[in-house]
Amino acid sequence: MNLDPLQRTVLAELGMVAYRRIVAGAAVDLPSGLLAQLALAAGLPVEDLQAHPQLLAQAARMGRDPRPRRAVWAQLRALRKAR
Repeated sequence: MNLDPLQRTVLAELGMVAYRRIVAGAAVDLPSGLLAQLALAAGLPVEDLQAHPQLLAQAARMGRDPRPRRAVWAQLRALRKAR
């Protein structure tokens, strides 16, 4: 669940901690060309894109299967819209 800044502030005032789910496992090794193309599509610098491990893990599984590709594009559009 993603919390907006107001929700985080309210939780902090109540003395609660908002946890962020961290994907455990090895770092995904994508070709630099693909990483640059994904960053361009997201409208982010490559360094900022690397802060989204779920997206990179999904991109590593793309291949010829259309389902992971659709998931990656949806995430890229969300990142672009958030900017």
